[in-house]
Amino acid sequence: GPNRHNSSWQFYIAPGGPIPEAIRPFDGAYSACVAESVVATLRDEDGVAESTVVFQVVRGTDTLLVDGLPTPEDLTYDGTTLIYHPAVAFANAETVEVCIIYSEDIIGNVQEPRPYCWEFIMDLTSPEMDIIAGAPDTVYQTRYPHLEIDLLDRLSGLNDSTVILNV
Repeated sequence: GPNRHNSSWQFYIAPGGPIPEAIRPFDGAYSACVAESVVATLRDEDGVAESTVVFQVVRGTDTLLVDGLPTPEDLTYDGTTLIYHPAVAFANAETVEVCIIYSEDIIGNVQEPRPYCWEFIMDLTSPEMDIIAGAPDTVYQTRYPHLEIDLLDRLSGLNDSTVILNV
């Protein structure tokens, strides 16, 4: 009859939600930057629904948990890059765990992996030097004195290729 109509249409929903990635410091890094910040990307072709972003920083017994953006002033997000500038600088030997716990894109696709976490350790102390043999200001009666120095870095270790000894 005249009141019947048959129509159909198709539409596509892009699969996959936001993709998080740690930029700096990377997972397992030792950082020697006094004013270290945490930088990560959270990308999605359709755009990230900022109100769904759950971000966490664990510093010992203290936890910063942001549930949805806009954010506190020490955390910024420009639609791609998330930057956390801690109000109190990270301390020497501090282990910091960072997580982007959850996010969705603007059409409801959920972030994978979920949660996305990484950690790093602050190393703000220079290597230590212990003179075992060859004390300063010692006069030797030989052209080939025995010198022995012990170098130690308690956190990140020592890169042997960077050691320079001037005699």
